Amino acid sequence: LLGAEGGAVIAHTETTRRKQAEISEIQKHEMLRAVLESSAEGIVVADSTGTFVLFNAAAREIAGVGLIESPPEKWTQDFGIFHPGGKTLMRLEDLPLYRAMQGESVDRMRMHLRNPAVPDGRDIEISGRPWRAQGTDLSGGVVVFRDITREVRAEERARFQVGVLDAVPNAVLALDPEGKVLYWNRAAEHLVGWTAGDLVGRRGRDVLLSEDERAQVDGIRAYCVGGGIFRGEFPARRPDGTQVPILA
Repeated sequence: LLGAEGGAVIAHTETTRRKQAEISEIQKHEMLRAVLESSAEGIVVADSTGTFVLFNAAAREIAGVGLIESPPEKWTQDFGIFHPGGKTLMRLEDLPLYRAMQGESVDRMRMHLRNPAVPDGRDIEISGRPWRAQGTDLSGGVVVFRDITREVRAEERARFQVGVLDAVPNAVLALDPEGKVLYWNRAAEHLVGWTAGDLVGRRGRDVLLSEDERAQVDGIRAYCVGGGIFRGEFPARRPDGTQVPILA
């Protein structure tokens, strides 16, 4: 009897421990899901068949159409997934999530989304990785992406502005607060002889000016940073050491 009673106590203890372990695993799972759901970046997880296992709130917001039952071969049409520029639909084989499902990693790939919920289009940057659950046959792919529409629009505006400045017949030079060259247009290249590659990222005064003119130009730059407007002439040094007078 004592042995039987002892056995009953041990069995009860083992059952309780298993139950506690199961509860702990469920709590960890729910906590992880809550963290993924609250992420500011879109996160989508699919198994090896293309069934969505996770499609978090940010993913639903960015994609516009939200979570829908869609087989992989219809992802490009149902979600409106285009190559950058929004003119050509992507092929299934090019999609980061599908590539991740096949065991491939994808880093910072750009795509364009456009569908009835996002009629004006949206640009995203996306990375993907394959996944496999330990001790099981479960596998698939996961992608993480973010909305970069504003960044893309800013890049387009910057390219347009650079194109306009490159077409200007006058030399244009832009410096940062430290005096490093940010922009040097084609007219400046032709006038002085230095290319943008020679100057961008370097202090213009150190390349273009002799030691005698550097102090003068430092004072002019400080005056302009303070809101002043300078009009005058100073010599700029060419790559061969000769000088050309610059009216600025």
